Formats: sequence, structure tokens, C-alpha cells
Amino acid sequence: MIVYAETNFILELTLGQEQCTSCRQLVNWAKSRQLDLRLPAYAFYESRAAILLKQDVRSKLKAAMDTQVEELGRTAPFAEFVDAFDPGRVALSKITIGEAALLDEITADLEACTSSIPFDLTAALDVNVFRELNVIKGEADLIVFSSVAADLEKRMIAGDVAPSIFVTRNSRDFGRNAKGVFRKYACDLFTSYDSAVGRLRTILP
Repeated sequence: MIVYAETNFILELTLGQEQCTSCRQLVNWAKSRQLDLRLPAYAFYESRAAILLKQDVRSKLKAAMDTQVEELGRTAPFAEFVDAFDPGRVALSKITIGEAALLDEITADLEACTSSIPFDLTAALDVNVFRELNVIKGEADLIVFSSVAADLEKRMIAGDVAPSIFVTRNSRDFGRNAKGVFRKYACDLFTSYDSAVGRLRTILP
């Protein structure tokens, strides 16, 4: 069984979001060789960019808080409230450092047990095709989707008949049109990690 995932899979694990338990189960199965977990190489870049964006937002928020603390410290009637900002400022710094460390840990773990799908010429050509067909909206999603589609195409040409699924929580972008493309390659689309794991429990040894 081949399981394809995308950027949100990495973020789900890193941020401990609602379906991270199912994501961890997929990783455990990959580690025990019960399935072949494949991720587009671009997903690792995109997940890091997403975390960096969060860090930038928090950095700006902390800078704004620091400015307010400095101003309040010079304002006698409100100087007593300055200390109330400290827990929030400390938390923002710790979260920023913690997220980066978690992403590094998850990335290293995944790189050790998954197959990375390169964004090669075939995938690059597919981007233009899928963009024109309006299969996927958004350049980042197009790159991820095209990488997976290119891998499926190569497997089909090589006569690889191993069953496969694509799992994502991004049902809005990987929706109706994308389902038709996956059907062409006999790849089932799951729009939740929980449902994918539930299905795999019934068929994995």
C-alpha cells in the first residue's frame, strides 16, 4: 500500500492538531514497512515556510507589545500594568522557538521513513496542464498535486499496480476535480486522516 500525503500532514504532526494521532499512526506504519508513505519534496519546503510565516506574525506582535510596554512604563497612571505583559511576551518567544524545534524533529523523522517525490520536469509540465484545466487552485497546491500525479503516472507506466491512496485535510482545494485525476490512476482520495487510517486498519496486515 502506497500512501501519498501533502504539506498539511507535516503541519498536523508539528502543531499537534486535531487529527495528529492518525498522522502518527501513518508514520508508525511507514516505520514498520506496512506501507510506503510518500511526500512531495515541496511539502517540506512549504511546511517550513508556513512555520516561518507564523513566527513572523508573532515577532511583529511581540514587537508591538514591547513598544506598548515601553510607552506605558513612561506613563505614571498606567505603569503598574507593565508587568502584566510579561507572561505573554515570554510565551510568544517560547512558542516561536518550540515550533521551529518541533518542525526540525518531525522533518528528520519523516525523512527517515518516507519516500520523497521530486518536483521534476514531468511534474512541472503537469502544473501547466492542471492549471489550465482548473483542477487545483493555488500555485503551492498545484506543485504538490502535480508532484503526486507525476509519481502516479510513472508508476502506471512501469506497471506498478500496488494500491494507493492520497490523504489530505484540504478538501476545498483537493476536491471534486482532483478526485477525477486520482481515479484515473486508481488512487483513492481521502479528505481526513482519521478516515484514511480507519480504512487502512481494515486492509493492512
